[in-house]
Amino acid sequence: MTELDTAWWVHTNPQVTVRLALPEELETVGQVLERAYETSYGIDDNYRAELHRLGEAWAGLGDIWVAVREGRIAGAIVTPVVGQPQNFVRDPPEPELGFRQLGVDPSERGAGVAHALLAHVVRLANERGIHYVDLYTQTRMEQAQRLYRSLGFVRAPDRDWFVPDTDHELLAHILAI
Repeated sequence: MTELDTAWWVHTNPQVTVRLALPEELETVGQVLERAYETSYGIDDNYRAELHRLGEAWAGLGDIWVAVREGRIAGAIVTPVVGQPQNFVRDPPEPELGFRQLGVDPSERGAGVAHALLAHVVRLANERGIHYVDLYTQTRMEQAQRLYRSLGFVRAPDRDWFVPDTDHELLAHILAI
């Protein structure tokens, strides 16, 4: 048995299925993400609108994955499509697979949805021959940061940065797989 076989991302909730979102589901995905972010952090109208334009925003750049539990979309995440830079934010020192906009409907929290989505990202990285997964959070996203730390992500403060023309600092986190 290898270290990969015993890693957390191998053991996920069988009641949660992760698959690509269908075009007709994108409005529902936007609603789920809006509830997730609004409940946990509060969001402004610009970000709310962005969540409802995922299909056009990520066309050709990102794959929108959904977690389905009991027949309902319970959460979502965006990863780069093959052939595009695999890190959304900055050029990493090693190849890394980044992701964006992980969100779980508040009514589905605690059911393994975020875990299943993150496990899917790790499996994608492995399939693509990438040995690191990275993400960026805002300082106020303490709940998300606790989740990532519990799964082995470590802070990489030397990679933190500010979104241009804003005061939004993004904190880097990396998982070696």
